[in-house]
Amino acid sequence: MARVHNPYFAGPPATQPDTFFGREDDLRFVDDSLSSARHNLLVFYGQRRIGKTSILHQISRRNHPDYEAVFFDLQSGMTNSATDLLYGLARAIASQLKLPKPNRPDFDEPDAFRIDFLPQVTRQLGDKRLLLLLDEFDVLSLEIGAMELDALPFVQALNPIIQSENKQVIFLFVIGRRL
Repeated sequence: MARVHNPYFAGPPATQPDTFFGREDDLRFVDDSLSSARHNLLVFYGQRRIGKTSILHQISRRNHPDYEAVFFDLQSGMTNSATDLLYGLARAIASQLKLPKPNRPDFDEPDAFRIDFLPQVTRQLGDKRLLLLLDEFDVLSLEIGAMELDALPFVQALNPIIQSENKQVIFLFVIGRRL
């Protein structure tokens, strides 16, 4: 009996296109969902270690005519301050879009992300939408060791953007644990 090569592997996410296989339906689902200007919130929910992060990396690497995707891992950006988390997200956006690095003091108020920073970004994007790929969103509901994040200000800062009639910013949350 001939051995069949298994292209899947356990380990870090597949960040390169040549290590990513068999998820074209998932990518097509994202494209179809994002083609509607009515929606600006998607959620990937599933067991841990099934490739959700790999899908996000593939989305972030694609050159899409309708949106600019920015990957942000909430677990690696973990802090006990919602304003630090928003600043980290702003830095990821600026880095991905090749914009000037934001200044930390500008984010002392959680509303600064929405009121000051995002309008600058969306003006730069013109007709394109901003797709924020927020990996490990469920860590916001966890207590990790002695650190407990007060996630409410972070979620409250994002909520008006999600609820807005202006759907220029899209969120894709990835959840792998029970909330």
